[in-house]
Parts: sequence; C-alpha cells; structure tokens
Amino acid sequence: MYLQNERPVGSKFFHQGLWLFNESKHSKEQRYTGMLLGAIVGLSLVLRLVWAVWYTGAIEPEGAEYARIAENLRNGIGYVGIASPGPQVIFPPLYPILIATVSFMTGDYEWASRLISIISGAVLPLPLLGIASRLYNRRTGLVASLLAALHPFLINLSATCYSESLYFTLLFAGIYLVLRGLDKRSLGLWFLVGILFGLSYLTRPEALGTFAMAVVFSMRRRNENGRIRLGCALAAAGVFIMLASPYVTFLYRATGQLRLEGKSAMSIDYGKRILAGQSSDEAKYSINEKLEGTGLWMRPFVDMVQQTRLEPLTAVQIIIMAARGNGPRMLRYFWDTWLGGPVLAGLAMLGFFCTGWSRTNVRAHLFFLLAAASTLVGPLTVPFDVIRYAFVLVPLLVIWGGAGLVQIFRWSRRSTRAVKFVGGGQVVQGICGVAVAGLFAVAVLLLSFRSIGDQDGGPNTRVVEEVAAWIRKQQNHPVKIMTRFTNLAFHAGAQWTHFPYTSPELALRFLVAAKVDYVVLLPSNTTNRWAYYQEWWEHGIPDSRAELVYVSNSRYPIVYKVYRWR
Repeated sequence: MYLQNERPVGSKFFHQGLWLFNESKHSKEQRYTGMLLGAIVGLSLVLRLVWAVWYTGAIEPEGAEYARIAENLRNGIGYVGIASPGPQVIFPPLYPILIATVSFMTGDYEWASRLISIISGAVLPLPLLGIASRLYNRRTGLVASLLAALHPFLINLSATCYSESLYFTLLFAGIYLVLRGLDKRSLGLWFLVGILFGLSYLTRPEALGTFAMAVVFSMRRRNENGRIRLGCALAAAGVFIMLASPYVTFLYRATGQLRLEGKSAMSIDYGKRILAGQSSDEAKYSINEKLEGTGLWMRPFVDMVQQTRLEPLTAVQIIIMAARGNGPRMLRYFWDTWLGGPVLAGLAMLGFFCTGWSRTNVRAHLFFLLAAASTLVGPLTVPFDVIRYAFVLVPLLVIWGGAGLVQIFRWSRRSTRAVKFVGGGQVVQGICGVAVAGLFAVAVLLLSFRSIGDQDGGPNTRVVEEVAAWIRKQQNHPVKIMTRFTNLAFHAGAQWTHFPYTSPELALRFLVAAKVDYVVLLPSNTTNRWAYYQEWWEHGIPDSRAELVYVSNSRYPIVYKVYRWR
C-alpha cells in the first residue's frame, strides 16, 4: 500500500526518466504519454526477444569479428579479431567492449552481442518519437515510434550481432538532443550531445559528419549572444574529444599514423586496385608467387593501413567510381521491399512535401535534412557494394513516413465528414481515419516481413553452428579453418583464413603454407579464375592429404563439405 498522492518508486523513476522525450507541461498528458511510450517500448522489446530466440541462426560474419575481439579482450590477448592477425584497426571499439562487459552476465559472447542489439533496438522508438515530435507534433511522433517498434526489418536487425542497432539508437538520440538544443540554452544538454555523438563515433566513425554539423548549428542558435553559443559548442566538442582520444591514441600506437579511423584506408586500397583493373575478388583475396597475402583480407590490417597512400587525383577518381556504382543502388534500395517500399517511400515523400515548414522549426528541419544526407555520404564515396549502408534509410523514412500516415489520417477524417451518408460523428471520423492510415502501415509491415528472410543470420544458417559443433568435437585444441566466412570459425573456436584468389597449383601450396586443419566448402557461383574452388566442390580436393570427413544435414538449403587436411 502507498499513500494516495504517492506513486511506487519504479513508476516515479520511469516517468522521470522520460523527461528527455516528454516535453509536455501538463501532468496528465505526461502520464498519458509516458504510458504510451512504456507500452511501445515494452512491445518493441518483446518482439525483438521473440525474434532473437526463434528466428536467428549462426552469428553473422561481422558479428563474429566483434565477438572474437570481445573474447580476446577478456582473455588478455588484446584488441584482436578473427579476420586478421594483429591489432584490429578497422572496427571501432565500443560494441566489442560492451560485448565483453555483458558476457560476464550471459556467459556467451554471441548472446551478449545480441542482447546489446535487442535493448538498443527496443529503445530506438524513443529518439524517433522525439525527433518526429520536434519536426511535426506529438501525434506524428507516436505514430513514427510505433512504426519503428513494429517494423520487421528493424526487429530483425535488433536480433543480429551487427553494430547498426546500437549505432542508430545513439545517433538518433544525439540528433534529437541537437534539435532540442537549437532552441534551449543549456550547457548540460550540449554536454549530452557530445557524449552521445562520441559514443556514436566509437560505434561507427560515420557519426563524425553529423556531429560536425551539430557543432556548426550550435553556433547559430536564436536569441543568444556569441559567448553562450561558443560555450555550448565547446561543451559538446570537449566531451566528444575526451571520449574519442583513447581510440585515436590506440590507432596511432598501432599504425604510427594520426588517424580518426582505419576503414577509409581499406576503401582507398580497394578503390586503387579496382581502378588498376583488378576484379573485386582479386582485390580482396589475392596472393603472390611467394604465397604471401596481397589482397585486402589476406594480410594484416595494420600493414594495409600503414602502406596505403592517397593522392588527390586518385581520391577524385575513387569517389566518382563509387558514386556511379552506389548511387543507382541506393535509389533501388530506397524502393526495395525489405525497407517497406515503395509504400514507405511514398509515405515519406507525402510527409516531407505535404507538411510545410513553419518559421519556428525551419532550422530543425534543415539540420535533420542535412543529418540524413550526411549518413548517405559513405555509400557515395566508398567503392564497396554493401547493402548495409542503406540500413539507415529505414529509421529516416519511418520519421517522414509517420508524418505521411498522419496526413492520410487527416485526409480520411475530413473526407468522412464530407460524405453525408457515413455520418459526421467524431468517433466515425476517427475510426475511418485510423482504418485507412492503418492499411498503409500494414502494407509497409507486410512488404518488409516478406523480404527479411533474405538477410544474414536467419534460421537456415543454423547449419553453420552444426558444422562448427562437429569440428569442435574432433579437436581438444584450437584449429585453423579455411572457409569463406568467419562465423563458422568463430563457432568452432578456431582461427580463420580465406581461400586465395590464385591458380589451382598455388592454392594447394597455400593450403600447406597456411597450416590449416580443416577446409570447409559450400556451393558458390565462381568465375573462371576461381575454377579450382568449383572443382574442389564437385570432385574433391585433388591431394591425398585432404580427406572428406563430414557433409552437413540435407534439410538445410546449403550443404557444407568438411575436409580434414593432414
């Protein structure tokens, strides 16, 4: 029992914890909004937990890298992954550090990474609600947050071991605080902006561009003198630098270069190879006559970063090549079904163009538009064809799509009022508006649900865990596996190497030089230069030291063949 005017401690803490996202001055509206937010976040969390338990398979290849880094950190080996010997200078540190921390509770690195993604994805509707409420109104914010909670692609992404789920939540929370800080004089608020963008940078360095724009906008706020604006900008920049400096120091010690990140070196090296006429596989997996790795994934990442140099003319050529290749792809992704398009894209355009900017929030709209554009700079300047660059389109379109659904709701309600035989009651108008807008929302969810099976980490990848478990039973010491993806080696507790892009003769010699214990083959569409791989799959490895010891269960669509190399 508690007094009439007293609420339980947990309830009080929950409602006070929502102060960043609930700006209403009326206590009743605060309680109502808090209850709705609690229901949305609770539903979001339940859906992601259920999906993670029932619809996930093996850890994703990039997730295997994050999880192995976390494992090596806990074991005192250092910041070392599975894809390359030596320090991992490509992947930023926040996600693996969190995995290593949470693994003390879970006892498992894979589920530690999934738990981080699940929680991050479950609370993503909160910053999206805040942004949509700032740009439009509270109703739009609630619609956008509910759409984010139910979107099948975001649910699926939250159950993976990719860093995007954590990154999106940190990034959009930072964007929301910037929108609040444009009109509110508060050093503490801009201090939080620096923290969130610092953590975003430590998750994915792409956040640097958005943070730079946030600092610029902080210097041009209304009704404040220059000293206050400068203080807010310095507060955000100072805490950002404080958070980023340990990672920058690590990169400097590992590479001998003052760098903010290492992934750009990989993009530059890859782009220069493609411009020189190499194929994608040759650029990534080639070796020389001395059996030394020359491709991106066949040599230590530290060496690649140290040896990569960029000339201005080459940089321009790489950017043009990337824009020509990835520009059309991004447009196709914009309408793709996994995203919910073309319905979600149409709703987003409706919300963007049919809701005019007011004088009071034009700067908020402008900043958000530039922030959205900055997230798309990567795919237009990086020569890789990676669909994951397009993942950020989903939360962006959910915000504008929420505004589009509200426009449809208003149109339906007004149209119902004009139709005399339907009746002009407020209840009837509201029901018709919700029904019509709901049909569009359901269309978005169904389109996305039909396509998410194409993503990594689905139930069909459980065959990887079965193959890895079989290999684990054969050995009582760490082994080295040659296979196409790192996740099998991670589940087997093994070291990993990729098949070399070379001739059949050098490939066999490389097997000996690499000192592998197992070679794992799976069907692949190969080019003529990879003909040896197809030959090995169909007729076996042409060497007496290779023994076929295991073939995976045929109930999965992809069959794995395991050869022991003696």
